[in-house]
Amino acid sequence: MSRHWESRYGGAFQIKVAEALGPENIRGLEEKHKVRERETNRVDVATKNNIAIECKTFVWKAAIGTIQKWIEQAVVRLRPDEEGHRYNSVLIVIPEDKNPQEINSILMPYLHLNWPEFSDKIRVCRISELKENLVGLLGR
Repeated sequence: MSRHWESRYGGAFQIKVAEALGPENIRGLEEKHKVRERETNRVDVATKNNIAIECKTFVWKAAIGTIQKWIEQAVVRLRPDEEGHRYNSVLIVIPEDKNPQEINSILMPYLHLNWPEFSDKIRVCRISELKENLVGLLGR
């Protein structure tokens, strides 16, 4: 099996997100973000405006735990890595057939309770809402 990033589970969705974003906005795919306590992990798509985009395909079973892990991952992106780099915001992109409001009903209370300082820096949207959410994050 190929170890190329496109062959990973979810790779096709990541490509769709990158295409919707457009090459003029992309700084890198699979950009490294090495945090002190953990091994190197990768941001699915990093924009030229320093926004981390995480592409999430998922099965709705155990959604609360899954969404809480997404928030924990987003918070890591907003904190400095070993070189001091941190992302300004995180955009979690979900498939068109998923409901961002339903996800936000789980995400926001957990985020406000544990990391209120980051509550305006993390958003969830569908691919079709990607560009308007990027503009919103840049304009805050």
